[in-house]
Amino acid sequence: MTTTLRNWWRNASDALDLMWTEPLSWLVLIGAALWIALAYRRDGRLNMMKTVAIAGLGVWLVAAFAITIYPIELEAPRADRFEIKSIVPLWGTIEAIADADGYWMDEDAWMRQRQAIADARGVPVETVNLDRKVHGPGLSVVLKDPIGNTVLFLPLGFLAAFGWQHMRDPKRILMAGAAVSGGIELSQLLFGLGSLGTIDDVIFNTLGALFGWVGWRVSVDAAASIRRQAIW
Repeated sequence: MTTTLRNWWRNASDALDLMWTEPLSWLVLIGAALWIALAYRRDGRLNMMKTVAIAGLGVWLVAAFAITIYPIELEAPRADRFEIKSIVPLWGTIEAIADADGYWMDEDAWMRQRQAIADARGVPVETVNLDRKVHGPGLSVVLKDPIGNTVLFLPLGFLAAFGWQHMRDPKRILMAGAAVSGGIELSQLLFGLGSLGTIDDVIFNTLGALFGWVGWRVSVDAAASIRRQAIW
C-alpha cells in the first residue's frame, strides 16, 4: 500500500508541474485573488480565516484539475469509457476488489487465449501450457483509486466550510462535491480528457468532501471546547 500511494503521489506531483504551464491554472488563481480583493473593498478589512480558505480552494482546484484532467499515466481507450462498470454505481469498485487476487478464465476464454498464443508462436495449441488463473494486481493497487479519490476532495469540504458560512450545511457540501466531481468526470467520459471517468469517482469524491466537512466540524467544536475551558 505504501508503494502504491507513493507512486500515486509521484504522478500527482508530475501532473501539478505540468498544470502550472496551463492558462486555466492562472485563471483559477486570479479568480481567487479577485474574490479576496472584492471582499476587502466591500468590508474594508480581510477575514484572515476566510481569505486563507478561499486562497486554499484556488490552489486545490488547480491541483484537482491537474490530477484528473492532466494525468501522467496513459489514459484508458475511449471504448472503455462507456463500459457498464463506468456508469453503474460501485460496479467497477466491487468488481475490482473481487478480482484483486485474480480470477479464473472460463473454458471458452481460456481456449481462445491458448489458440491465440499458438497462432502467434506457430505451434500446435496442445503444446501451449497456459494457467487458467489470471493473477490480479492485489488489493493495495485496487484500493488506490477509492482512497485517492476520497483524499483528493477532503480540502473542498474543509476549506469551503471555513470560507463561506452558507457552506457549513453538509447538504451544500455534498452538492458542491458532486457538482465539481461530476463536471470533471463528464469531461473525462464524454470528451476523453484525462483518465477514465466513472460514477464511482463521483461517489468517492463526494464522500471525500463530506469527510472534509466533518474535519471542519470537529476542529470548530474542539476550538470552542478549548475556549470554554480557558474561560473556566
